[in-house]
Amino acid sequence: MSIVTITLSNRDFELYCPEESHAELHSLAIKLDVEINKVRQANPSASFELLLVMVALNLLDNKQKQASVEAEGIAKEVNEDFKILLSSIFNELKVVAEKLER
Repeated sequence: MSIVTITLSNRDFELYCPEESHAELHSLAIKLDVEINKVRQANPSASFELLLVMVALNLLDNKQKQASVEAEGIAKEVNEDFKILLSSIFNELKVVAEKLER
């Protein structure tokens, strides 16, 4: 563990981080700073703390929407599989019914 310095909105923050994660942490900090600046453009008088809260809420909302879309995709796949299974069972029952009629 070592200290790494990231910059968000021209403010430096020192964080403890494993050596192998420094590059990833810097990359994430750059992305976070971009998001903060986007929100700042729409809310120029917002404090840094409020900007962080708004960015965090936006990120959580996006994550929740993505999870919902993924769940819908899985549900559609399950429904299709279920339809195929029901069709297969129906066809098998039809064959059995035809044999019973003979």
